[in-house]
Amino acid sequence: MFPLVLTGTTVGVLVNLSFPPIILNCCLCFILLILGIQSIFAAKKRYDKETKDLQNNQADIKSKGQKNLDKYYRLKTKSKYYLPDIRQLEEEPEFEE
Repeated sequence: MFPLVLTGTTVGVLVNLSFPPIILNCCLCFILLILGIQSIFAAKKRYDKETKDLQNNQADIKSKGQKNLDKYYRLKTKSKYYLPDIRQLEEEPEFEE
């Protein structure tokens, strides 16, 4: 990694000395634009995946019932501590008075 850092630093210094600031700023803005677009596409892909997983989890709730679901999610997430997602409950529990 060190040779790459040293090479990048040397090339960066030479480019900085060779080009006027307006060209350097345009290049940096272009790189920032490309990275921003890549981030948006990655976020969209992750959002779609999480939405699909949430829909699958809601289908599991309907098919398995809430009672067995806590154990199922603990096993699925391999977590010792699991907090159930209350947003997935469709109805409020009925309390007897």
